[in-house]
Amino acid sequence: MNPPTVLLERSFVAALADPDDPDHPSAARCYLDLVAQFGRDERLLTVTSDTRRAFGAAVDDLLAPADTLHVARQERHAAEHVRLDGAVDGAADDLALNLVLLRRHRIAAVATFDERYGAFEVEVLPARSA
Repeated sequence: MNPPTVLLERSFVAALADPDDPDHPSAARCYLDLVAQFGRDERLLTVTSDTRRAFGAAVDDLLAPADTLHVARQERHAAEHVRLDGAVDGAADDLALNLVLLRRHRIAAVATFDERYGAFEVEVLPARSA
């Protein structure tokens, strides 16, 4: 049986890749922990083809442990039918598509700084301190 998978969401990858991002220290700590878990076969890591494309070669080495989840046309179509209250700009598209991917690929965790994921039944990393 495969270990549980973590989706590395766009906001997380952005913070991880940019040392000047205010969330970079938290992203780096979380990612080091995830890579260690990956090394012990406790977690699998994945990133969408859209996120890889958005950052290009700049993140190839950084995201080497993560498999690429290629987004299918039917998943994009399903995301068009997801209703999200209060969504702004293109963020709704990413969130809706990722929610479809999480469900279809049985991914139980997402590494993100987008607080909207907290409203769904998914483990959100890095864990927020109360």
